[in-house]
Amino acid sequence: MNTAKAIIKVVMATASYLYKYRPYMTVWVICCIGGGVYESIETQNAASLAACIVFMLVPVAIKKVLLTISRIGGEYNEYDEKLLGRGPKGRFINYIEKYLKKR
Repeated sequence: MNTAKAIIKVVMATASYLYKYRPYMTVWVICCIGGGVYESIETQNAASLAACIVFMLVPVAIKKVLLTISRIGGEYNEYDEKLLGRGPKGRFINYIEKYLKKR
């Protein structure tokens, strides 16, 4: 298998993982990037694309801040981890490996 096909398969596996486990975040990212690309083409300016990329990162930043605040006490709070959608360690890698074995 050549390198280009391997990269395409990994990108497809990543997109499948994101759509399965993070559907709202996936839609948010696609809308922001699509809107940014459209706006940059219309205005012939890359600043709108950069603004959309920054705007796209807002939910990620909020999630990281909330997880950090929940860990300030030093103890692991499983409820907050589930509430904020943190998956178990290794789930992404395991999903990618299973996806690539199927295809």
